[in-house]
Formats: sequence, structure tokens, C-alpha cells
Amino acid sequence: MRTLFILLPILASLHGAGTPSDPTAGEIETVETLMNYRLSRGNVRQDIQTAQPLHRLNHRNELVQAACDADITFTTATTSFNAGTIMGGYLVSPDVSHLPQATIRSAALSTLVADQKWNTLLTLAKNYRVSLGRIARDCFGRELFEVSAGVGVVAATERKPAADIRDIVDISTLIAAIEPAIREAGMPAAAAVAPVFTAAEVSNYESLLAFRVGRSVMSVEPRTGEQLYRIVNDVLVPAAKDGDVLPNLSNLVALVASSYNTPPVATCVGAVNPSLSVIFADANLNRLYQLVEDTRRAQGRMSVDAIGRPLCLQTRVQIVNMLDITDTTSLLKAVFGFFSENLRPVLPVGLI
Repeated sequence: MRTLFILLPILASLHGAGTPSDPTAGEIETVETLMNYRLSRGNVRQDIQTAQPLHRLNHRNELVQAACDADITFTTATTSFNAGTIMGGYLVSPDVSHLPQATIRSAALSTLVADQKWNTLLTLAKNYRVSLGRIARDCFGRELFEVSAGVGVVAATERKPAADIRDIVDISTLIAAIEPAIREAGMPAAAAVAPVFTAAEVSNYESLLAFRVGRSVMSVEPRTGEQLYRIVNDVLVPAAKDGDVLPNLSNLVALVASSYNTPPVATCVGAVNPSLSVIFADANLNRLYQLVEDTRRAQGRMSVDAIGRPLCLQTRVQIVNMLDITDTTSLLKAVFGFFSENLRPVLPVGLI
């Protein structure tokens, strides 16, 4: 604690009312001394993803690690300069519990970054925040950086702005951070142009569907496994699986030939894809799925068959287009679809 007494002349010399944008020379020196002391105790601001220190430019324009400084305020209409008071508190109460403690990433965040899917979404959240200009800043209002070591001197070090993500402390708050962007994407989609097919094409398509229905190869609602129906001449008709049929019906002949040579496997109505069951059983993954579903509904993105007829439950309620989501990877891809392509991280290989 002896080194702290060096501060006493500085603390005694402070005067005037500074602001975060225009602190006095004495205030700057006091804050820098306070932050250097915290740095000596490992009390730093971290990138929660890598647990590496964030960096800042100090008052000498030198790149240094950023000490914790969220509690430091300058004199304004509602606050007063408090760095001297904080330092004085260390002098008055020099017991270990009162002094700055080394920064340690929480167990909840360690669990988050250790899981590929959540770590990928954290990268997306960081990229999105930076794109909005939500940059982490020190108490002087200067940007904080993530730093990756360059070759040789500090000047060769690569910096990128650190996103302001202090509100992300676990998986739930991570989802909350990206939820607004997903919900804001809920504007109505452009009306789809109804496809036009010849009578022969429709006839071939109907023949394929009839064969599949005969083999119990059905289309089901992803979440519940309920049988889906098409409305044909105002009559509910069981919907066969047709997700492999190209939009222009150009592969119908090949599919019919393949079906007769290798009959398709029947669908167990009422059963849910095991990969989807994993999603629905996890509160956080289920929340993501629900976000995608709600937003697609708001956009009018509803399921139809290959020639544009609505897919419905037996109640005639049309279902949201979620048939492309079959596992965690496709769920993340669906979430990525609400963000600009340049913000989307690369999905890890082998993610389930």
C-alpha cells in the first residue's frame, strides 16, 4: 500500500469541475494512476469470449490493457469526480477484501463459450453490436479494443473495436441480445408469385404424391409430428413429403423412377425428429426456434407444397415454414438469416 501514498499530492491538488469529454489534467492523472494500480492487481476489462484483456489508448496515446473503470465518474449535473475518493478508500481500508480483485470470467460465461453453438452466436452478437456502433468505451469515452498480437512491435498489433456486451452474462442474456434484431426482421415478405405449370406437370406431380401417400410417406408439423394436409378443391388431403421436388418440377420423372425402384420409407406420424426433440427439450434452443417461428409468421412465410398450395393442420390452420430446420446447425443458419451476411460467423465443422 506504500505506493498509494504517492497519490496524496495528486488528490490534494485536484480542483475544478471536469466532464467525461473534458477532464482536468489532475483528474486525468488521478484516473490513470488508479487504473494502473488496478492493472497491477489483474483487475482488467476482458473480452468475455476469449478471457483476454481489452485494450485502450491512455492519455499518452499508448496502447495499454484496460483496467476496470465502470465505477469512475466525472463531475456533471448528476455525478461528481470520484477517482480520488476510490483511491482514498483503498488507503483507509487496506484489507484484501476491499482492494481490487483479479478479473475472473464467470462459470456461466465459461459454459457458454465452451459450447460451439452458443460461442458462434456470441460472435454474431458481437459483430452485430459493432455494426450498430455499440462499442465498449473507457471512462474517458475512448474506444476499447480487442488485440491480436502482431509480429514484432506494438505498432504491428492488430486492433478491432470491442463490442459493448457487458450485459451478456449467460446464455439467456445472449439470446436477449440478438432477439431484437430477429424480431425487427418481422416485416411482411414480398408476395410470392404463383407458379404456373402445365396440366401434364401437375398430373405427374399428383401421381408422385399419391404414390407417397400410399406408402405413408407423409409431411408432418415439425414440433408435434401432426399430420399435415393440403387443401384441394376445398377438401383436406393428406400431404405427402415433397421437399425434394424442385420448384420448377423438373426432377419429377427422376423422382418417380427412383420411388418405384427404391420405395421411400414411411413416416411415423406423431414422432418428432430426434434432433428437433433435443432442441425442444432445451429451454434456450427452444426459445431460438420460437423466435424464428414467430418472425417468419410475421413475415408471412408459410409452408406450401411444390405447386404453391398451403400446408395446414387438420384445423385448416396454415403452418409456418419451418421444415428447413431439422437440427441445431439448421436452426443457427435460420437465425443467421436475419442478419447481414458480413456479420455471420462461420459455423464450426461438425456442429450438431
